[in-house]
Amino acid sequence: MNEVTAMRVFLEVARRKSFVRASEHFNISPAAASKYVSWLERSLGARLLNRTTKQMSLTPAGEQVIESANDVLQGIEDMKQAVKGLSSGLDGVVRVGVAPYFGAYRFVPIVAAFCKQYPDIKIDISILSRQRIDAFVSEGLDFGIVISPTLPDASHVAYMLGRLPQVIVAAPSYLRDKEPITRVQDLARHDCLINVYKSSAGTWRFESDDGLITVRVKGPLRSNIGEILKQAAVEGMGISIHPLYMVADELKNDQLEMVLAGAQPEMLHIHAIYSKLGAVPKRARAFLEFMKCWMQQHPEWPDN
Repeated sequence: MNEVTAMRVFLEVARRKSFVRASEHFNISPAAASKYVSWLERSLGARLLNRTTKQMSLTPAGEQVIESANDVLQGIEDMKQAVKGLSSGLDGVVRVGVAPYFGAYRFVPIVAAFCKQYPDIKIDISILSRQRIDAFVSEGLDFGIVISPTLPDASHVAYMLGRLPQVIVAAPSYLRDKEPITRVQDLARHDCLINVYKSSAGTWRFESDDGLITVRVKGPLRSNIGEILKQAAVEGMGISIHPLYMVADELKNDQLEMVLAGAQPEMLHIHAIYSKLGAVPKRARAFLEFMKCWMQQHPEWPDN
């Protein structure tokens, strides 16, 4: 058997914690995937996986092999790219998971610019679940793009790409009949539309010269889907907070008005996240570097 192939299969089994899913990734049978791992274990003289009918876990030897195998496979990948020569460039497919609205309205321009510079690399975009940001691992994606104030999950590597400003908005019909809002603390007395993905407890945070200001809000609608909350704000149901790009058209069309224009809701961060298991392919790293540089060269990008 080929040791490199056996290592690749083992890494995929460990990453997905499933022989079936790993076999589907390589288009082989689960039995073949098991044979590759067993052969690698015999070759190394150590058990790499603890297997039961209900679960699978790495042995200390398996953890050591993962650390070493990643470097070996990355070295092979780098060698292949070097042999091709600089003139041949990079090729292959980069598989990315993104949130639907961000993917359609802000991610595609970056993809278009990248594909012009790297015509031999194809991009495969999928929806990334906000409830399970680790889903990109089981779905075989190279990385996921996550937009949030913080990243509490420490089980992944997070690559900072940029920041997105947010604004407070409401429909003119809502503001017309309500008491004036002159400071962020006034929001506690209003109907607020809460994005539970950003704040499950209904706490809105604002940046100021004196530090972070928190306001506990409540209202008639809670959702983890930003588009729903935006439409609810347009319908006059209450006050909402969104990335500026998401409500730019509604502000221009006077469907929404900016509330407390001088206030700065907590900034959102754009991260690329990927598993610690398995090396990021060189083509994927090229895309990440391109995306970060592109956003630095287009500071107006989040706002337009």
